[in-house]
Amino acid sequence: MDTFARRTRLVVDLGLLVMLLGLGGLLLNAWVEYLRTPGTTLVDGYWRGREPWTSLGVGTVITGSALALLAALLVALVDGSWIRKILALVAVAASALWLLVAIGAVPLPRYQPVAPITLAYSLPEDAALLLVLPALLAAAVALAPRRAAPTSRMAPIHSQPPRPRDQ
Repeated sequence: MDTFARRTRLVVDLGLLVMLLGLGGLLLNAWVEYLRTPGTTLVDGYWRGREPWTSLGVGTVITGSALALLAALLVALVDGSWIRKILALVAVAASALWLLVAIGAVPLPRYQPVAPITLAYSLPEDAALLLVLPALLAAAVALAPRRAAPTSRMAPIHSQPPRPRDQ
């Protein structure tokens, strides 16, 4: 079981790396657009959205965060304490909500389902709050070191050992 948890932690690291590469690609694309068009900002460069680089960056971020999230959930369920399991499940619930809304499984008024990449590009704040941050939370929960033996950190009340009771 220890080997499975160790390998799954490596998958969490791989997911975080893929997510970081996607974010770096989006930043690089926005930087190039910023340099090409004087008088704009990096945000304007992001919204310019040259294809295929923007779609590749957004898709890489979605893939990396989903990979990190699912692997972190496995680590928490297999090797985590009860609080780690709860935190990982909450993170997965937030991301599942985003994905279900993106594919149209959860009906919202006046909303037509779109591809997840299109939704993440057009609403990056929602994707960051409901997909990227939960993936980072779950990864932190999965990769945080665990205590060898949990302690209560309570000091003894009496300095003497207890006496046997009189019968």
